[in-house]
Amino acid sequence: MGENDSYILIKKLLVISIFISLTVAVIEVISYLYTGSFSVLADGIDSIGNFLVSLTVLIGLSYAFKPPDLRFNFGYYKFESLFALFASIINVIMISLVSYFAILRVYEHHTVSNIYLSFIAASISAITAFVIAFYKLALAKKFGLLSLKADAINSIKDSLGSIVAIFGLTLTGFNYAIFDLIAALVISGLVFYASIIIMKESSLVLLDACHNPALHEKIKTLTKNISLIKSIGEIKLRKVGIGIIAEITIEVDGEIKVQQLKEALRLFEDLIKTNIKGITKVNLSIKY
Repeated sequence: MGENDSYILIKKLLVISIFISLTVAVIEVISYLYTGSFSVLADGIDSIGNFLVSLTVLIGLSYAFKPPDLRFNFGYYKFESLFALFASIINVIMISLVSYFAILRVYEHHTVSNIYLSFIAASISAITAFVIAFYKLALAKKFGLLSLKADAINSIKDSLGSIVAIFGLTLTGFNYAIFDLIAALVISGLVFYASIIIMKESSLVLLDACHNPALHEKIKTLTKNISLIKSIGEIKLRKVGIGIIAEITIEVDGEIKVQQLKEALRLFEDLIKTNIKGITKVNLSIKY
């Protein structure tokens, strides 16, 4: 499957996610207006955040799959990580507002009416978020997309948040209204934790960080299959969009013939791309 086919598949999933998240958010906000359930409002705002994250990721990937040009000689792949960072920042801002208003309500008399309506709204959110998260995570793993992984984690968190809301509403039904607010704060904690992780990962990618000692060892192991390569020198890895660029220095015999060298380089590059998933480009430097 080529990059264009991959993008079309991912785009369809993101468009579906955007539509569902917005619909669920509207249902939960309307439910809050009728019931006063703060956990449902928190979950609804979480769904709005989910909608914004999916929209941001869609825009980011539309840049990530653009071919290189005169301005961006190495392509637009880092836009994917940049928009993953933006998506996480949006989440942190949204959930900070939820936490603030939930804490304010702790000091006021809080009641929830029509528990069943709130329960149905939270259940719809939990089921839809979990199904969408499953497909997002599968595609993120298949294509190695950080922003889609961020979106998938966000959907998983949204589903867990809805389950927390359901639990809080159940206890609220036994006249423990404080649990509605506690559920809202727990949801906020889940969102904040997931967002910070993605912010850290995307920032490291933008700074060209790629700490993977196991991958270094695997590359060195592959040279044992090529007798013409004496040893491996420096290995530099860089995560770029959907793949990893590897810059490797190899040491060969000074008496090696040009044709033999070309064949050894071609074989080594093929071995790396075949045996190591994720490496999309290999730049080889020669040391005699």
